Amino acid sequence: MPEAVRYLLFFIGTSGIPLLALSLLFPTDIFKLYLPLYPMRLLFIALLCLVFLYRERSQKEDTEQTSVIPEQPSNNTPEGPYPEHILVRSGSSLKVIPLTDLILIQAEGDYIRIVTSDGFWLKEETMKKMQEILPPSQYVRVHRSFIVNIGKISRIERCGQQQYVHLTNGTSVRISASGYMSLKNVLGF
Repeated sequence: MPEAVRYLLFFIGTSGIPLLALSLLFPTDIFKLYLPLYPMRLLFIALLCLVFLYRERSQKEDTEQTSVIPEQPSNNTPEGPYPEHILVRSGSSLKVIPLTDLILIQAEGDYIRIVTSDGFWLKEETMKKMQEILPPSQYVRVHRSFIVNIGKISRIERCGQQQYVHLTNGTSVRISASGYMSLKNVLGF
């Protein structure tokens, strides 16, 4: 419905014109008290219509201005929009862990243990979510409980039927069959 028609209907409905039409059906003595206030009511409703019209136009201008704002340059790598750091609560503060410092992520129930050369921190997050936000060319899920930074791998070793990845901090992690295939695809061996 066009804006002008909408405001015209609003003005007619709220100004009391229907009441004046009903006055034809009833005796005029009832409406004698109403008629002196009618011009002031019309003025008030006209001002109200103008306020509504002004507010609607200003909202339209605001939405047009927000759609014209240029996009901010993103931090995306060629592979996708991966973060550069992870935030972990440490007491009453937040610890910022750069992804380059990350050595290992280990599942611990409803939490994950984030291991760096400085220590480890617990974060309430799932392994699946961490796997989604980490760049797959740098971080591989080698087991359902472990994600490793391939830049922190010192060697991969086979012990009988099991494979282990040894990390630069001295930690050894067992590799599952699917984890071995993922690691093989990323490292290209």
